[in-house]
Amino acid sequence: MSYYPELIGHKFEMLRLVKDGECWLAQFAVDGRPYPPFFEPHGNVVDMTEDQFLDHMRSQALTMQEYVDQSAARA
Repeated sequence: MSYYPELIGHKFEMLRLVKDGECWLAQFAVDGRPYPPFFEPHGNVVDMTEDQFLDHMRSQALTMQEYVDQSAARA
């Protein structure tokens, strides 16, 4: 069960997930659309199970796209 209801109804494809120093560098395609890569500090996810970690990263991918869209609209 997901703690992130915003994930329901979306299809995720992991494009990149690598440990980079103290962060994870992640990129997902959501619903067939590549979303911008983002860094997630390792400390934010260190105590999560694998399923919790992946749900968290998917949620962050959705949030990152909203941020990019809002930034582009303000520019």
